[in-house]
Amino acid sequence: MTACDDAPDAKWRVPADDEPDVAASPATDHSRRRDGGREAEPRLELLLPDMLPSHLVPTPAERDRLEGVLTGLVKALQHPDRAVGLRRIEELLARVTVVDVRPARMADTGIPAKLEQVDDFDTYFRVDRIDSAQPASSLVRGLLQTSHAVMSLFCRSDQLPSERAEQQIAGFVSYANLLGKTFGLGRLQ
Repeated sequence: MTACDDAPDAKWRVPADDEPDVAASPATDHSRRRDGGREAEPRLELLLPDMLPSHLVPTPAERDRLEGVLTGLVKALQHPDRAVGLRRIEELLARVTVVDVRPARMADTGIPAKLEQVDDFDTYFRVDRIDSAQPASSLVRGLLQTSHAVMSLFCRSDQLPSERAEQQIAGFVSYANLLGKTFGLGRLQ
């Protein structure tokens, strides 16, 4: 038994053949691939590095929404009950939908790896490279997806050293604050 046994983790995995299919989270419908009629594991959507904007000015409405989501993420990550934090991250994922997302293909990796090697890496780690008309929302969504995956892992295992978990959580909080600064939000509360 782990501290997060009551976490709604079942919907984030493919059910075994003898299990009934579970409902998909509305937060990740566009980032999942169908596999034989069943939901596959969620995929992480990342902007291509050379498509990352050097300056982002969200609209006032998007800015308010992103500030609420990032502030909520920081609170969820810092919640003493990881199961509660995980559920809050799932709620935040449902709030961050990115409508205009397209698959992106790399023409050049910019690193010594070949395109095929990068594709193999992306396939193994379930990464989708995307192009987005809403890069700020896409960046926040990627952080939420990664935070959810890691918090889910923490909930499933008592074997992970707590100091390592706290370091990872602190990294997510730092990244949330960095995005907040990038979007002109200042330090998140």
